[in-house]
Amino acid sequence: MIRIIIYFMKLIIALLFALFFSSCRYTNERTITGSGNVRVETRNVTGFKGINVSNALEVEVEQGDAYQVVVEADENLLSHIITRVENGILHIEADSNTFRNIDARKIKVKLPVIVSLEASSASKITSIGTLITDKLLVDASSAAGIDIAVEADELTCNSSSASSVDLKGKALKFKADSSSASEIDADQLLANDVIAVASSAATISAHPILTLDAEASSGGNISYNNTPRNSLKQNADSGGGISKNE
Repeated sequence: MIRIIIYFMKLIIALLFALFFSSCRYTNERTITGSGNVRVETRNVTGFKGINVSNALEVEVEQGDAYQVVVEADENLLSHIITRVENGILHIEADSNTFRNIDARKIKVKLPVIVSLEASSASKITSIGTLITDKLLVDASSAAGIDIAVEADELTCNSSSASSVDLKGKALKFKADSSSASEIDADQLLANDVIAVASSAATISAHPILTLDAEASSGGNISYNNTPRNSLKQNADSGGGISKNE
């Protein structure tokens, strides 16, 4: 019964977001139609440790010794893709939310040190290789998606509003907070200590090694595929569920 409730909650929220983005399509005057001629443009931006992307753009992030930002997009879309650094964060956005017949809207980013990755408004971030860092914040919202491999001492992940995050790799400490029909898939992230909070039809999967502190409410669901060695704390109420994968 709980699974049925969760399914319908997710369906309702997903439909609301579909209606929202559909309304944006008809109210936004700046609809960009792709030219079909894809060009590559290198942007001269440096000095950032984080990435924030929005407006349905796609980012590939790779760790490297030097900074590099390369935009690959339809020729007439290039001038509408904005890349700017503010307070140490590379912001990647477009001055339109609506695209038609676009062949490419990808931004390839290299940077030496990574502390945060944020995606919103149906945008997407994927990693090339494994990102190695002391601390990393991962945040996805508004139907965005993040799919990365990472090795971190401390990893914090937030997802909301029908977004999804897929994590692989290792972490000493892993904190996950998922809400509003979003998803954090971290069963391939080996983490010593895990704190997981899921609410409002959201789901979290994890692989705790030493400890797990799990809290699920309002149709949220948390699953784990390994019994932690030292401590397991569970708190589920208001239709929330916590279970071990068999």
